[in-house]
Amino acid sequence: MKGRATADRVQGMGSPQERIRRDNLAALLRNVHLQGSVTRSALAERLHVNRSTILTLSRELAGAGLIREESPHGRTPRPGRPSFVVRPGSDVYVLAFDVRADACTAARVRLGGDVLDRHTVPLSPSDPDAAAAQIAHAGRLLGQAAAGSGLCAGVGVAVPGPLERDGPGLLAALGAVRAREPYRGLPFRIGHDSNLALIAEHRRGAGVGHRSVLWLQDRDGLRGGVMIDGSPIGGEEGQGVDLGPLVAGSRARPCLCAAGMERLQSLYAPELIILGDGLGAWAASPGQPGPRIVRAALGADAVLTGAAELAFAALLADPIGVISRSKK
Repeated sequence: MKGRATADRVQGMGSPQERIRRDNLAALLRNVHLQGSVTRSALAERLHVNRSTILTLSRELAGAGLIREESPHGRTPRPGRPSFVVRPGSDVYVLAFDVRADACTAARVRLGGDVLDRHTVPLSPSDPDAAAAQIAHAGRLLGQAAAGSGLCAGVGVAVPGPLERDGPGLLAALGAVRAREPYRGLPFRIGHDSNLALIAEHRRGAGVGHRSVLWLQDRDGLRGGVMIDGSPIGGEEGQGVDLGPLVAGSRARPCLCAAGMERLQSLYAPELIILGDGLGAWAASPGQPGPRIVRAALGADAVLTGAAELAFAALLADPIGVISRSKK
């Protein structure tokens, strides 16, 4: 929550003109980050500004290494040529962590969503000191892979939910990691795995274009994330929803039978249901009534991708400000 509060305070600073400029920079970078490749003319239409404004904004972001501009045929752009293509810069990345009961997967993810490197290490969540050392080790492996190239703009951590089930050990471990180099001073945000997977699928996977989505996963019991009118219940750092009591079967072996699905549909009225870890085969069953049911397009990477999106949140809210502070 601290990262969100900080971003909100930053957005509230400065003159009205400065806030408009910052908001436009954020909107432009967010479009490029999610789309991967956007023409200047398309950006002008989406942001409801003229091409001259887009040119000014894109030059500022390019100067910070956040985007690069190319002609449609790969030539170096020159003033006066139409429809330049704007792409994510290659020098800015975040660290994303998917923490589970017995292991932690860490990845270095470039602006635009490309995974550059990843490592998985065993985890001892009941021993905070050991867990902190293991998570920090995964981050160091990524740092070694980066070899000093590029700029880290944030850290996002996906944890099982509700976190209280794991006791204070995991929270203490993450607190210790946050205080260590190279994480100290970086935007460091923690979210629950089910909500982050939902956000990832909504932005980059099967949920693109849908406003009402239900995400289901079977990781430590049947849990899910609920998106209503484009926003996840609980926000990016919300706990997700414990769906065990709503479906047949035990918490250890949930059963997504027709009756269980009907309960979920009546409660949340989703237009789309996405099935993640441990549930993908159910989507192949024909003749199920109600909303469309699909497998996760991001597969096993949904949670890790969501953690990366969480890590990018501060940068996408105030691109120039975060880059300036990261370079200090």
